[in-house]
Amino acid sequence: SLSVTKQVTETVKAVASNQQSIDEAKSTLLSLQSDALAQQELIAQLQDAIRESTLAEFDYKRDVVDSNLSHEVAKLKTLDKESVRYNKTLDLMTRYMQQKQQVNQDEIAYLDQLIASGQLSEIAVEELTARKLELKTAIHELNAEIETFKLDNMTQQYEDAIDDINDAISLQEAKLQNLDTSSERYT
Repeated sequence: SLSVTKQVTETVKAVASNQQSIDEAKSTLLSLQSDALAQQELIAQLQDAIRESTLAEFDYKRDVVDSNLSHEVAKLKTLDKESVRYNKTLDLMTRYMQQKQQVNQDEIAYLDQLIASGQLSEIAVEELTARKLELKTAIHELNAEIETFKLDNMTQQYEDAIDDINDAISLQEAKLQNLDTSSERYT
């Protein structure tokens, strides 16, 4: 009976020890699950930060181009429309606008990639879709502005060419008037 009691006591101790091991394993598992959730949250935060940083980079690139464009607009106001520098400034402004278009198109491609990834929340997708629509509107407006600048530049070049032709005609007319109608050069 003492031996049976001893066996029961040892069995109870073994069961208790096993139960403690099971409880410790459950506790460890819960801790690991909690750590995994915290890591997933950290990864999501880092992905958000990367996305925001990339979007900020597009904004920065647009701001740089806008600053250059503003400088050229201010400079254009001081130039004579008939000067070579005026036409060069119009060309430069057109190139800056085209650079801005490229930044907008690059951002739209990035937004499309993010949206297509399927990893964003519904709210984030809505925000990025709205931003994409704003960019498309800006592209259409800028396309119209670029065409206007190109037209202005072409018009100015044609007017310059016409002025050059008129100047040449006036010069020839003046030369003709200076010639004596009785001289050998005139006839």
